Amino acid sequence: MKDWKYVMYLGILGGLLLLVILSNEKKYDWRVTLAHEDKNPYGTYALNSLLSPLKKVEHSYKTFYELKDSLSSATGVLILAERFQPSGEETKAILNYVEDGGVLFVSANSISGKFADTLQIQTNDHFFQSTPNFQNLESAFLRLRNTSMDTTSEFHFKNDNIFGYFTIGDTVKTRRFTTSLIASNHNDKAVGLRIVVGEGSIVLCSTPLIFTNYCLLNEHNPALISSLLSYIPQSRIYWTEYYQLGRKEVTSPLRFILSTEPLRWAYYLAVGSMIIFILFEAKRKQRIIPIIKPLPNTTVDFVNTIGGLYFDNADHKSIAMKKIHSFHETLRNKFYFNQSVFAPNYVQALALKSGVGEQTVQQLVDIIRSVTAAQTISEGELKALHQRILDFWDK
Repeated sequence: MKDWKYVMYLGILGGLLLLVILSNEKKYDWRVTLAHEDKNPYGTYALNSLLSPLKKVEHSYKTFYELKDSLSSATGVLILAERFQPSGEETKAILNYVEDGGVLFVSANSISGKFADTLQIQTNDHFFQSTPNFQNLESAFLRLRNTSMDTTSEFHFKNDNIFGYFTIGDTVKTRRFTTSLIASNHNDKAVGLRIVVGEGSIVLCSTPLIFTNYCLLNEHNPALISSLLSYIPQSRIYWTEYYQLGRKEVTSPLRFILSTEPLRWAYYLAVGSMIIFILFEAKRKQRIIPIIKPLPNTTVDFVNTIGGLYFDNADHKSIAMKKIHSFHETLRNKFYFNQSVFAPNYVQALALKSGVGEQTVQQLVDIIRSVTAAQTISEGELKALHQRILDFWDK
């Protein structure tokens, strides 16, 4: 095999790359994604696994406004995000959906905009305050406040995982909304609210990190999560991740390969190997073939040289005889006319063959006979012969 060394280099490179990948210790990604497929600490793979057997969960990356036509009172909506700030049109769509009997569950560190103003709530972050009870604790806890549930149990978390809480407007009960407290932190700050709107309700939670893998799989915390999610009575839930991840759909035709880590690495390795192979093979394997110019046509130069030679020697008779010979050769090739110029009927026969008038032919034949019979001719006679031949071919 002629290129065996390149294949060997690529094989060694691929083996080294595979060895490096396998030898690296798995490092956790501590970014807060809240993605249902993410198994890292702050993903929600565990929540999705626990929720799927109990309810029919449909995942989406659409806004609530885009989902509203697919929703009914028989479906609930789940939103987990760090920030939730729907537009005015979305807020109207949410309230219409809830008034008809739907349930919206939103857990976010920050809830603001028209939605928060309408519900008369505000989210706060104790890290930006100087409250000693929050700053000095390495561990904090949450407690359920609905008397129909276990209100004595404490669910412990790291302080920086439950830093958000709600403050409620002066009027807890309005003509349209009825707000109740369902969960609080160790400092009796509200972290869970249930707002009844018409036939349905909006459930708010200010600590979305408690739904992540890191918190959910710790001690007795699943009981807290199941109690909070029990406020969604519907058996079918739309879980939209738009407000955290955006429109996460991959538009590339290779989306399946790129979304699977082993296939993605195999794809990158194959493309890299092809590029390296092309770079090696880019070197030419033969010398560059030089461009050889074709030989020039020197016929005209030759004729000019010979003609000049005859003209300088004043050998007009030789030039005239060559022209006469060339004229007869052309007649033979073009008209198949091979009679002698001294034949009695030469003029009539040539005129008939060529279609030229007998007078013109006669003038040409007279000068050819005169030049052929003479020993020498003058320059004027040579020019006259040349002109008669041109007149013949022009006609």
